[in-house]
Amino acid sequence: MNQSKINLKKRRDFRIVNLQLQARVAEWQTQGTQNPPIARSCGFDSRPGHHN
Repeated sequence: MNQSKINLKKRRDFRIVNLQLQARVAEWQTQGTQNPPIARSCGFDSRPGHHN
């Protein structure tokens, strides 16, 4: 295999890996909006508001 074909294959492989990583990041970023955590009380009792 000559050098230009090897370089072309390396660039193509890099683009494929790059696209796969971008897809994983996009999936990770949207996961939080599609599957939000369940809201639960943390047991914190806030003080009453300011009264005049």
